[in-house]
Amino acid sequence: MKEITKKMVEQELIEIGVKPSFTGFAQLRDVIIECYNNEDYIYKFIKGPLTIIAERYGKRPNVIERNIRGAIEKTFENCDPDIIYNYFGNTVDFNKAKLANRDFVALVVLKLRWKYDET
Repeated sequence: MKEITKKMVEQELIEIGVKPSFTGFAQLRDVIIECYNNEDYIYKFIKGPLTIIAERYGKRPNVIERNIRGAIEKTFENCDPDIIYNYFGNTVDFNKAKLANRDFVALVVLKLRWKYDET
């Protein structure tokens, strides 16, 4: 599996509409990298990547999760619905206008694997 860089993930997030100025952008990027490198983390979201990122930032996992949720919610509020639909397809309920953190991360990881994996 090809190693993913911060720049690759940042480009993907910006393409979706996540702005680097959003609180939680860097934490979301880091969680995506952790999940990309360890598939099991998608299923152990709180105990896995959120705990690792929380330790890295000197915060509690629930603070990291809240920051990530804020970045995702702002993205869905401010982004063109066509961009969201083109990226996530029918996995998004436009009445709720958001995905759960884990679902968002899992779909971005999957897209990154399709884009960069050579296997």
